[in-house]
Amino acid sequence: MRPVQRYCAAILACALLVPFADATDKFANPFQKVSRTNPRVEAVKKTIPGVVAVRVPRQGEKDMVGAGVIFDKKSGLIVTNRHVTGGKKQLKVRLHDGSDLDGEVVSTDPDLDLAIIRINTDKTLTELRFGPADMMVGEDVLAIGSPYGYYAT
Repeated sequence: MRPVQRYCAAILACALLVPFADATDKFANPFQKVSRTNPRVEAVKKTIPGVVAVRVPRQGEKDMVGAGVIFDKKSGLIVTNRHVTGGKKQLKVRLHDGSDLDGEVVSTDPDLDLAIIRINTDKTLTELRFGPADMMVGEDVLAIGSPYGYYAT
């Protein structure tokens, strides 16, 4: 083999073996815990108890399901989109713990597509604070909801 080919073969062998050696170190102990926690996971853990699923029964059709956010834990007030409520006054709210409660639409604003729902419960609710109003284009956000009935996604 010519020297240039030997040199290239040596570099290729190192490039192939070094990642394998590094990977075997990581998998040498399969019982060693590897943390997959990151800031997004922590943010979801912190906020998901304040996110609810709003279910609006529709006769002859599939129920409308959307998401809402508890913003006043003492009075049980939830904010959601008006289009989620489908113009109905009575609906169902599923808390993060899986319990279903009756909800009543107490206020709507069609221009802003917002609705306020009230639930009555003895359970301890988790309210979420709203973020800054001056979000920048390109700034990271997380959306947690119940699209198509997939709760807390």
